[in-house]
Amino acid sequence: MQMKFFRYRFSTLLLLTLVIGAIIVRVILIANHWPNTNSDEATMDLMALHIAFRGEHPIFYYGQDYMGAFEAYLGAALFRLIGTSVFVLRLGPLLLYTVSLSCLYFLAKLLYDTRVALFTVGLLALGSNDIITHELIAIGGYPESLCFGAIIFLLTSHLALTSSPSASSTPWSAQRRRVLLYALLGVVIGLALWSDLLILPCIAVAGLLLLVFCRHELLHWEGLALLAGSILGALPLLIYNLHPDSGYNSLVVLFQLHSIGASDVIAQHITPWQRLVSFIQTSLPTITGANPCHWLTDFTHRSATSYANTCSSVQSAWGMGVLVLWSIATFFTLVALRPCWQHIRHPQSPWDVGQRWQAIRQGARLMLLLSALLTTLQFVTSNAAALYPITASRYLFCLLLTSPALLWPLFRLRRPTQSASTDAGLLIIRLVLLTLIATTFLVGTLSTLSEIPAMNTTYRQQETLDSTLLHLGITRLYSEYWTCNRMIFQTREQIICASLNDTLGQGFNRYKPYLDMVRATPHPAYVFPLTSPQAQSFVHLHGNDPHYKRFTLVGYVIYQYVP
Repeated sequence: MQMKFFRYRFSTLLLLTLVIGAIIVRVILIANHWPNTNSDEATMDLMALHIAFRGEHPIFYYGQDYMGAFEAYLGAALFRLIGTSVFVLRLGPLLLYTVSLSCLYFLAKLLYDTRVALFTVGLLALGSNDIITHELIAIGGYPESLCFGAIIFLLTSHLALTSSPSASSTPWSAQRRRVLLYALLGVVIGLALWSDLLILPCIAVAGLLLLVFCRHELLHWEGLALLAGSILGALPLLIYNLHPDSGYNSLVVLFQLHSIGASDVIAQHITPWQRLVSFIQTSLPTITGANPCHWLTDFTHRSATSYANTCSSVQSAWGMGVLVLWSIATFFTLVALRPCWQHIRHPQSPWDVGQRWQAIRQGARLMLLLSALLTTLQFVTSNAAALYPITASRYLFCLLLTSPALLWPLFRLRRPTQSASTDAGLLIIRLVLLTLIATTFLVGTLSTLSEIPAMNTTYRQQETLDSTLLHLGITRLYSEYWTCNRMIFQTREQIICASLNDTLGQGFNRYKPYLDMVRATPHPAYVFPLTSPQAQSFVHLHGNDPHYKRFTLVGYVIYQYVP
C-alpha cells in the first residue's frame, strides 16, 4: 500500500513538473515574439478587439464562411482582463494546450497505464517547430481541435467504461451525474464542430464507441442531454446555416475545400502513388515531430544534394516508423478484441464485469487508432495535401491525439511464453526507439528556442516600420496581404491598410470596412516589401510619377504622395 501511494505521489509530481515546464517554455517563446505574427493571426487579434470593445459578434473567421471564432471570443475575454497584445491573445491557445495535455494524460492512464501517460505528456511538453507553432499561433482551428478532441475522447472513454449493461441498473444519483457528463460532452462536440470541421473523424469514432457500448443510455435522458448539449455548443454554426452568406451550408463548403485545386493536381500529373509517398515522406513526419530540414543545417556542412538526401531519408524513416507503430498497435488491439467478438457471435454465458470492462477498454483503444486512420484518409484524398504537403500538414494536427496508442507497443509487457533472452532483446529495442523519439522532440524544442534572437530582430523591424509611418503621418496605405492586418493590429488601428494583389488590383481584404476607409482617402501611401511583386508592379506603373516620394526602411519600400 505504501509503495502504491509513493508511486502515485511520484507520478503526480512528475506530471505537474512536465506540464509546468511545458507552459514555461511556451511563455518564454511567446514573450519573445516566437513565432513572428502575421496577418492571419492579426485577423484573429482584430476580431478579438472588435468583440471586446465594439460589440461585434462574428461567427466565422473574417473573410471566410468556415472555421469558427472561438479563439477570438477567448481572446476578447483576455483583452478585457489583461490588455490588448499578440502575447495576450496567445494565452488563449496556451490555455487550450494545457487542457489538452492534462486530458491526454488521464486518457492514456485510463486506456493504457501511467508509463504511457507520462511519456506522452513528456513528448508533447516538447515538440518540433511545426507542432509548437500550431499550439501557440492564434489562426483558428488547431489548438481547439487538439483540446476538444482530447476532452471528447476522455469523456467518451470514461462514460463507456463506467456504463452499466442496462439503464435500469443505474442508481438515480449516478444517472444524474452521467446526464451532466453527456451534456458536457455534447457542448464540447458542438464547439468542436463550430471551430473546425476537420475534427469530424474524432467525433465519428467517439460516437461509434458510445453507440456500441452505451446505446441503451442514448435512448433515455443521457441521449437527450447529449443532443441538447451539442445544439448549444454548435448554436453559432446552426444559426449561420439557416441563412448562409455564401448560399452554401457548411458541409458543402467542407467538400468544396476538400476538392479545391483539382485542376492543378491534374495539370501536374500527381498520381495517387505520389500522394502517398508525399504523405509518408513529408506531411506525416512534419506534423508528428520529425522535421530535420529545420535543424540539420546546424549539424552538417555537406552539399545541398547531400543535405536534401539526408533530410528526405530521415523524414521517410520517421513516417514509415509511425505507420509501423500504428499497424502493430492496431494488430494488438484487434487480437485482444477477438474473444469479445467470438462471445458476441456465440454467447454461452453473460459477461462478467471484468470481461465487459476489458472489451470496452480495447474498443476505446481502437477508437483512437480509427480516428488516426480516418484523419489520414481525409488528408491524403484532399488536393491541398497533394499540392502543398508541408503547409497542408497542419490538417493532420489531430493525429497528436493518438500519441498514447502509437507509443503503447513500445511499452507493451512481454508475453509469458517469451524467453528471457528474447525479452531482453526487445527491451533494448524499445529503449532505443523511445530514446530516439524523445531526443528528436528535444532537438526540435532546442532548435525552436534558438530562433528567438531572429524573431526579436524581426519584431523590432516591424516596430520601426510602424512607428516611422506614424511619425510621417502615413495612416492610410496600400500594401500586400501579409503586411496589412499585422500593421493594423500592432498600431491598434492607427494605421489602416488595404491589400493589393501582385498587379496592384484589389487583394484579399478580410474586413471590408478597412478597404473602404483606404479607398476614401485621396492619396494613400504604398508600402511594399522590397522584393515583392507589388513593388515591381508599382515601379512599372508609377515609377515616373514625380508626386511619389520614395524611400526604403527595414526591407520595405515606401511611396508617399507629395502634392
